[in-house]
Amino acid sequence: MIARVLGPSLRDARSAAGRLTRPLLIAAVERSADACTVVAAAAADALVCLAVCGGYVASQSVSSYRGALRALLGANADYVIDSVCLQVSICAHCVQLIAQYIYRV
Repeated sequence: MIARVLGPSLRDARSAAGRLTRPLLIAAVERSADACTVVAAAAADALVCLAVCGGYVASQSVSSYRGALRALLGANADYVIDSVCLQVSICAHCVQLIAQYIYRV
């Protein structure tokens, strides 16, 4: 619903709507891999909605939804990759802390 209201302004990184795109995108990407199929499907739908409502255009060789999603992820790949790297780093640090705790006890 938010994406429909904000429309193409989601693409402008300087606008308030554009700054909202990244957290929504990251949350939807994370949830699209959820073990619960209902959650994963809803997240995938949200990603498509962000892409289409945000005005991301599909290339001619790809279906409009898939192409729009590809364009959205391509335009924001650096943010998605940064988020994944941060989570991997945090996870590795947590594993290290747990290992240190286990071996001290």
